[in-house]
Amino acid sequence: MTNLYKDNSTPTCIICKTKPFNGHDSGLLIRSRLICSTCETRIIQTPVDDQYYLNFKEQLKALWDGC
Repeated sequence: MTNLYKDNSTPTCIICKTKPFNGHDSGLLIRSRLICSTCETRIIQTPVDDQYYLNFKEQLKALWDGC
């Protein structure tokens, strides 16, 4: 995958705010924003009635702001 960042930097996960070891190859890149593979797994495995799920949902909504 080609790096979409002009300064060739490693993107930061929009959920946990960390930089994955493998950069953007270690997660989902949506609208030039990264969700690391750890957070991706957490989102998938979190029950919908869990408070964390509501937090994930709000953070994911931010991806689509400005469409």
